[in-house]
Amino acid sequence: MLKKKLLAGVLTAAVTVSAATAGENTKCVPLKEFTVEKAKTLLKNYLKGGVKVIGVTKSPIETLYEVDVDVNGRRFPVYVDCGLKYLVMGRIIDIENQEDLTRKRSQELTNLAIKERKEKLSKILGKEKIEKLSQVLGPAFNEIKVADLKGVQDLDKAGIVVLGNPNAKTTLYVIDDPECPFCAKLDEELKKILAKRKDIKVEIILFPLSFHKHAGGISANIICAKDNKERVKILEKSFEAVRNRDIETLSKLAEEGEEKAKSCNKDPRQVISMNYRFAQSAGTTGTPTLIFPGGIVISGYMPAEKIEKILDILTSK
Repeated sequence: MLKKKLLAGVLTAAVTVSAATAGENTKCVPLKEFTVEKAKTLLKNYLKGGVKVIGVTKSPIETLYEVDVDVNGRRFPVYVDCGLKYLVMGRIIDIENQEDLTRKRSQELTNLAIKERKEKLSKILGKEKIEKLSQVLGPAFNEIKVADLKGVQDLDKAGIVVLGNPNAKTTLYVIDDPECPFCAKLDEELKKILAKRKDIKVEIILFPLSFHKHAGGISANIICAKDNKERVKILEKSFEAVRNRDIETLSKLAEEGEEKAKSCNKDPRQVISMNYRFAQSAGTTGTPTLIFPGGIVISGYMPAEKIEKILDILTSK
């Protein structure tokens, strides 16, 4: 991961001095000419995995320019020499004041990102709801994305498993892999909510990950089931097997799916492909991912209590 590489190094006093000295013999490109677009072009081989250049400015060292980057909502600086020949990945330390200037700048950028996110979401949900969400989520608030829920209407119902009261007024969408350990863990939390809340239903959007050996076959098994009741049964059996590390059951469910697919009135691959496209449009490539009312997208496992709090905030008037 680029993020790990960018954060791994430490820019020591010796390296700082070397960079500054090297700069003395380098023809500097004026900062006003080193635009964001130019930085994107210069660093294109490093801008992978969701990394984006969001700004260019001067750094605490005269011969280094600061390039601010965003990695899936997290922001921090990297550095380029003023001659635009070297990328410096590490920290700048103020020796005299014993202060990590890179960490300080990262926090400033993060705070700015949170402010921007709040302003954007406030236009959609209102300031009061956003403040409450921020309190519940903490640092994870900055990772919120917004999905267009109209895309759900285009999905094949065979690729969705409905849990809870099908007539509930509030829907929580969950992008899930039937072989994902955290999805299986989340499943237990969702059951707690549905056991006491008849005003909420959960729609599981199947999203088998390629590195899970049995996920594709199990998804086909679910898609080719005769009705939602059977889809729920297969999914719960899969999650139970995941929790118990029962590889034999997972293998059996996948084999059944592969066999069903031969005579299924649906093409499981096409159904899953539609789910993939929707998930990507929602800004997620992993599981589990929860999509709350209003299209609020939050990735990762969370306990029932937190899920309920978020649902209540978003559905309050």
